[in-house]
Amino acid sequence: MSKTTADNPVRFSFTVYRDTTALDPSLKSKLRRELRAFAALSLNPVPDYDVLSVSNDAAFDSRILTLAYTIEEQPRLAGFNSSGWFDIPGCPTRVLDGGTTIVAPWMRHSGLVVELVGRACLHALSTYPQGVWMVGVSEAPSMLGHFARSIRDVFPSPNGPARPTSMHHRIARWISENARETMCIASKARFEKDTFVFRGSTAAATGGEAFMKDVYDPQYQHRDPTVNSFYRKILRRNMGDEVLVVGFLDAKHYARAVKTWGRTVSSDLYGPTVAML
Repeated sequence: MSKTTADNPVRFSFTVYRDTTALDPSLKSKLRRELRAFAALSLNPVPDYDVLSVSNDAAFDSRILTLAYTIEEQPRLAGFNSSGWFDIPGCPTRVLDGGTTIVAPWMRHSGLVVELVGRACLHALSTYPQGVWMVGVSEAPSMLGHFARSIRDVFPSPNGPARPTSMHHRIARWISENARETMCIASKARFEKDTFVFRGSTAAATGGEAFMKDVYDPQYQHRDPTVNSFYRKILRRNMGDEVLVVGFLDAKHYARAVKTWGRTVSSDLYGPTVAML
């Protein structure tokens, strides 16, 4: 297995399936097997949801699926992101669900997560250049912090609005009432409308225990200590709480964020998008 260093960077080729609904059934089955085997490197058990679902074939439909493969003689899957769309009554735009992102254990902290989610965001902005509302759910400060720095007007976040707007509330309420299964949020989890925290979500969800994280674990920390401190205050340790973050994906704001990443993450790690299917 190759080691990522400044002298030995790993580069990737990216394949983006813009709508998995149109894929041939045999290709869907092949991809599902590949993704589940890959997810098993990091998750135990592998959850039965999203593109990893074996009980619901329809869960593989209507997704934006981005795959990253190493560029070498025998390419290996290094990570993937599965995002999707929600159409929420009363919301002026479609809502992008940041979905599921998994990278190989040997690629953590490499910047690959940024690249995978970023391609879904760029696809969304190419389709809706005026911008779209976006949501994500996690209990990892690193992921929550990345979302908060990339997206505009994120609640809850250290630099976002102190209180959610009526649109934040509308989107969060709809997610709580209609999208728990899609986002692997436990039906029994209690949603706090003031903090947007689902209490005990991963602990109670079927297969959700694979996503449980210790908010103090060094491997899940953001490089900005203020981000870690902010989310630790609203998440209980090892209790399966998750934060629903809601914000607006804006092209200019996102472009500024990308420039920031370019100064902190080696561009040698990145590679071309070889296919948009």
